[in-house]
Amino acid sequence: MSLTLYVDIMSIVYILIILSISIALYFKLDDPQERACSIGSFTQTLALAFSFFYAVRMLAVVDKISELGPPLAIVLLTAFYGLLINLAIKIGVRLKYAN
Repeated sequence: MSLTLYVDIMSIVYILIILSISIALYFKLDDPQERACSIGSFTQTLALAFSFFYAVRMLAVVDKISELGPPLAIVLLTAFYGLLINLAIKIGVRLKYAN
């Protein structure tokens, strides 16, 4: 039994764009802990919004059920990567600022 890891390049590109937008929007916050948590939360929110938008667009274009797989993978992986980034940032903040 082998474990296969599916990495979709488009999902990673979308998440990097979303993350850079989040960093640009929250860069001016003074508290680094608040800034990091805000960036993580906004990244997850934008990833979910993008996934919903892409899912609607995908369902409008797909004609056959057999063509549903790759676009659906982008939708699910983008939301999953957004969640992972949010969790990684929040865990990092908790470890760094633990009393």
